[in-house]
Amino acid sequence: MGQKEIRLIEREFALFGSKVSELKKLRRVLDSLSSKGPLREVRMIEAKLSNVDNIPKVEVLLANLKHKVKKREIESKYAAAHLIKRLFELNDNIRVWDRKKLKNEYMDIRKQYLLLSEEDKIPVYGIITEMCEKLNRI
Repeated sequence: MGQKEIRLIEREFALFGSKVSELKKLRRVLDSLSSKGPLREVRMIEAKLSNVDNIPKVEVLLANLKHKVKKREIESKYAAAHLIKRLFELNDNIRVWDRKKLKNEYMDIRKQYLLLSEEDKIPVYGIITEMCEKLNRI
């Protein structure tokens, strides 16, 4: 084996090592998104992380996953704000509406509340508990 062949093998090995480290970086990014992203897509990306030749595909898939997670977070914050607005409207009408209508509205709000992300549930929860106390006093 000549010097050229040895240098070629060393370069290929260094290139492979850099690709492996790139895969490790992509794995860390995926791990940070895995709890927020759709499980099917996360598993698909995990499967592709075992091959260094899939790095470009994984980068594209991770970019799409980041976009979806960000979009979902924005939608959840909008839904929380909308829910808070409905709760305040319900609070304003608590003495005017009949009990059945109040209960139906409350149940609808509760269903939407359960769809929110954990982070967005916190401000809404306080308002809901306050409303429940008012409903019980009527």
